[in-house]
Amino acid sequence: MPNSDERTVRLEKRERIRALGVHPYPESYEKIESITKLRTVETETLRTLDEIRTNPEMRHTIAGRIVLKRSFGKLCFATLRDETGDIQILFSSEYCRIRDRDGEAVDELTSEAETISAYKFAEKLLDIGDLVGVSGELFFTQKGELTLFVSVFSFLGKALRPLPEKYHGLADEELKYRHRHLDLITDSEAMRRFHFRSEFIRLLREFYDMHGFREIEGQTLTNTPTGAAANPYITHQDALGIDVYLRISHEIPLKLANLAGMERVYELGKAFRNEGQDPSHLPEHTHLEHNVMYWTYRDNMQFTQELFDFLFDRLGLEKKRTILNKHGEEIPVDFTTPWAREDYVELVKRDSGLDVSTYTDADALRADIRKQGIELSGMEAMGLTTLIDALYKKVSRPKIVNPTFLYNYPITLKPFARRNDDNPNIADAFQLVINGWELVNSYSELVDPIDQAERFAAGDIALEEWDEEAMRWDAEFVRAMEHGMPPISGWGMGVDRLIALLTRQNNLRDVVLFPLMRPETRELSAKEEEARYRSKKIAVIVNPDFPVGIIANAIAHTGVMLAEHASAPFIGETKTLRDAEKHAHFANSIYPVANLAADSIQLRTLVKTARELGLHVAEFTTIMAKAHREKELVEKYRATAPDEFGYVCVGIFGSTEAVERATKWLPLYGADSGE
Repeated sequence: MPNSDERTVRLEKRERIRALGVHPYPESYEKIESITKLRTVETETLRTLDEIRTNPEMRHTIAGRIVLKRSFGKLCFATLRDETGDIQILFSSEYCRIRDRDGEAVDELTSEAETISAYKFAEKLLDIGDLVGVSGELFFTQKGELTLFVSVFSFLGKALRPLPEKYHGLADEELKYRHRHLDLITDSEAMRRFHFRSEFIRLLREFYDMHGFREIEGQTLTNTPTGAAANPYITHQDALGIDVYLRISHEIPLKLANLAGMERVYELGKAFRNEGQDPSHLPEHTHLEHNVMYWTYRDNMQFTQELFDFLFDRLGLEKKRTILNKHGEEIPVDFTTPWAREDYVELVKRDSGLDVSTYTDADALRADIRKQGIELSGMEAMGLTTLIDALYKKVSRPKIVNPTFLYNYPITLKPFARRNDDNPNIADAFQLVINGWELVNSYSELVDPIDQAERFAAGDIALEEWDEEAMRWDAEFVRAMEHGMPPISGWGMGVDRLIALLTRQNNLRDVVLFPLMRPETRELSAKEEEARYRSKKIAVIVNPDFPVGIIANAIAHTGVMLAEHASAPFIGETKTLRDAEKHAHFANSIYPVANLAADSIQLRTLVKTARELGLHVAEFTTIMAKAHREKELVEKYRATAPDEFGYVCVGIFGSTEAVERATKWLPLYGADSGE
């Protein structure tokens, strides 16, 4: 039967149930036991079915969802599922009662259109997916299956749509993520996995309580996305009239709490990084961080091993176990402590032939990476920090399977870490890597405000070179540091990653209850289509000091660059819309376009602002106007300092609000400078 037809039938049943004096969605029900607890009763005391039929007793009361149902004349069997498990229940025509709207147990129900027995109600009006509460007595069937004989039942909720795939669970991975409620209803293994997650997080807090930590809550919206090297989400706070960021870490509030004198603090919560998504990365993820005054990163190594020993013991997990690698293959991993330790610089040098601690320039490292025959995707746009990290992830990280502490990181990779006393190019830090996944990041904290300010300044330079993951300047934090900070060691762990490893999942979305998904597509009305496109805007900003021929050429190239990098709705739609006079227009052509003017310095500022707002940006420089071959263009671009080349044209594309915010201070092309 088609789904729409079945829904119609169930709607009709819903009205019949209401007419019979039973509320299809009652207010409450007193559930006394769970199904799992029901299975622990002493079976020696159970009566036979024949004995129960002569004198039924209501020894147990449970509730749940019907996930399987089959009728055999005077007997109707069903499988009832609650959060803890399944059990078979039996409705018998010989003895069955239902509770009416007043809570009275009755043998039959009557409406103006019909009279129906309680048994027939169960047989004909209960569907798979419906919720019921049942009271009765346990017995074993002839096949030895523990079953509850239903003496009285209560109707608790009508399902208007059937469960998928009968009751065996969702097979399609995307449907599992998109409709997690159905995944949990139909797959008991999925339910157990999220029970495990809940217990895991409870035990984390218990361990921190045992060690004298205080849990704090830092801000989620921040003025500066500081605390890690990552690309942030940006939004607008209307009440204050300012742009703000979603936090990329819990770092700053923890350090400020230490500065204030709170010696052991931790925070467990969400962090947001506007970056790519893959099986081991989620832009929104659960992060655990702590800071301890007077510790070093070496103390945190020991703490990490103690935490894992505690979790494995309390969760009843074997230390030697199999997990899944990124290809879904089973591999053995030994979590027995103590764990191996590897020097980061020496490891990368062994795997690539390059000593990354000696580089201070991204171009030099990029050239040497190529000499070694190593190719990194997108390396042209990477600053030094991102380039070193990408090299490590390419040549070293995939080889690490058993828990391993990596230490001795180049200082550029750890902008909040303390410089090593013996080698100032090395950070006092470590990472715990398991199965190629980075689980824990820890370091002796940088508490020198002058050193911190210098590193922030270096991050700003990297941002100007379009390294979107570079560290942002945070003047307020530096000012706070100048009040004097004690020795501190910080520690952070990706909670989703560890749970995925321990539950044998190779995709983080399998352990996130409701992962973010693209909305399901639907056909839009003409009015919705137009509103959708007019919510975006293109701004073309030119430098009017150049000849018109160069400007026209630059505009054309800028348009092509925007089309290559903008989102699919900008370049992929072929729909047409009709205006009030019924003339057809290509949907792509209706984006509002603003033609603005600026000098080269203003254009450079605009590029930075537009990138911070998350807009698509295309640039046409004076170098591009002179170069005729790609190789020549790249070489000249590298050889020219950022402040020595000019802009002919810049194109930006994105939400109308963001584009207007980025360009509101620029004059329209051809307008007087005073306008």
